[in-house]
Amino acid sequence: MSWREEDNPVTGGLRNPGLVAPLLELSQQMQTGHLTPDDYIDRIQKAQGRFQRLRGRMAESILNGNNLQGYREGLMEALNDTFNLLQYGLEELEGYRVGDDRAPLRMGRLLLEKGEQEYLALLEIIQNEEEAGCERERTTNLWAQLLNEAHKAHLGDISPEEWVETLAWGEWALRAHMDGTFRDFQRALVCLKQSPEEPDQAEQKVMVSLHRLREFLGLSV
Repeated sequence: MSWREEDNPVTGGLRNPGLVAPLLELSQQMQTGHLTPDDYIDRIQKAQGRFQRLRGRMAESILNGNNLQGYREGLMEALNDTFNLLQYGLEELEGYRVGDDRAPLRMGRLLLEKGEQEYLALLEIIQNEEEAGCERERTTNLWAQLLNEAHKAHLGDISPEEWVETLAWGEWALRAHMDGTFRDFQRALVCLKQSPEEPDQAEQKVMVSLHRLREFLGLSV
């Protein structure tokens, strides 16, 4: 995603509320008094922990994927580069203080957005390789995960800020999966176009995609 000087360096120009958008809003919240400087630092440090856990889960997928043997070294390098970009972006944001030069916000935004782009590209590669050999879901049981986090929020086990970030993650995960479902249907349409006399293969692609969507949501529909 390109950045223009006239864009708001915190929230302008974002296409979706994905992996990094909630982080880019933190400095604005601090400037308006909704976050203290200490809370600002705490939120960024918590994001660092979440990124590390996400990195670990992706590394596990790469190392355990039966169809990724020939790509593991390159994928692990890409994974390291991706999360280094995200980490550098967080470090830039962490150094910002209200009234200081806004260069850390601009640089942090560039690094985080680039890291998110690399993350999505890497995620698609892993998912496509998994789909080539099995019917593993892109993610599993999203709705149950969100309900569990909602229960924690109701009990006060997580902060309102963490709950908002969880919802943003859920929206991003759903958007990413629906993008994949759309691509599945596009492939099925191409298959049907090429072989209208044999629609079974196209139908199978659609049914597998719908099965993944059901498992992704964790709903028996």
